[in-house]
Amino acid sequence: MVAFSGRVYSERIKMKLKKKSLIILLLILIFSSIISSYIIHKFCFKDILIYDMDLEVKREIGINIDTDAFHFGGLRPGGSSERQVSIRQEYDFPVLVNIKTKGEMADLVSVSENNFVLEPGESKTVTFTAKVGKETSYGNYTGNVIFEFRRALFSG
Repeated sequence: MVAFSGRVYSERIKMKLKKKSLIILLLILIFSSIISSYIIHKFCFKDILIYDMDLEVKREIGINIDTDAFHFGGLRPGGSSERQVSIRQEYDFPVLVNIKTKGEMADLVSVSENNFVLEPGESKTVTFTAKVGKETSYGNYTGNVIFEFRRALFSG
């Protein structure tokens, strides 16, 4: 009986050690995930700029040259309008530029170039084109242009 209870006691110790080892491993994984996320966010993420955009679908053509937002003016159904923006990179490291459109205009606006790297001091002109279909209803349409600037992991 003594030998049998000793074996059971030994098995219990082994189980407790396995549980402790598993808990320690799990804590290490969680801690390393948190640290990795922090490092990626801290050193890769840089800046986000959000601009409004709008257009009006109507019978007559309208022009809006204000520069406070991406105003595409008044368009007839089936018409299009362009706006250009020059992006100048003023950080001291290469950045990846990602451009997104959101809102009800997201499907109406295309971008000439996206997901590109700019070196320090480099500039690039990007064209935004708003196209409305012939069946597009009259009215005002709005949305946002979102520029994301992230530290580029690789140049060029």
